[in-house]
Amino acid sequence: MCPNPKVSTVVILPKNSSDMKNIRRAMALKEMEIKEAGGRPQFFSISFYTTKGEVRHVQRAQTCGLKMDMTANRMRGIQEYNIHGMPVGHPIPVRIDFIRTFNDQRVIL
Repeated sequence: MCPNPKVSTVVILPKNSSDMKNIRRAMALKEMEIKEAGGRPQFFSISFYTTKGEVRHVQRAQTCGLKMDMTANRMRGIQEYNIHGMPVGHPIPVRIDFIRTFNDQRVIL
């Protein structure tokens, strides 16, 4: 039972992996960097593997900076947001090689 019945999210997954569209990793990284008219990054959904091998899915996220050379380390920073547009938690470093899906599209090389 959900502890807060007013807040619920429904995630509809494709029936099998052949229903999912593909996107190249380079194109996904470019789409992450797109800014809105006010200069804020766009929201997107992403799922990726953690360094422990777990799959993490973030339904609503924006890019953010990291205190490291992101290009040399092949990492991107993402910040999770709730449905009201408020940040949740802290920035998450994501290895670009570990990205599984971006906006419900399978990421391929």
